Amino acid sequence: MTTRTLTALRPGPVALSVDLPAGDFPPVAGVDDARRAEWVPASSYSVLAAVLAEVYGGQVFAAHVDMLTRALDG
Repeated sequence: MTTRTLTALRPGPVALSVDLPAGDFPPVAGVDDARRAEWVPASSYSVLAAVLAEVYGGQVFAAHVDMLTRALDG
């Protein structure tokens, strides 16, 4: 498994990004300031943004765009 560390944009015990091995993903739940949590495809930032918009009618939180773009697109 390849891992990488990303700088969190806000303090606290919140994971913004994780790397997992292929296979079954563990269950996730929306807590704290998230109404729900889902595993979504994110092979690139454009894929992530498209899935959030088309499947969930949502968007990436503005403060996370730069971090996710760097993480997903290099």
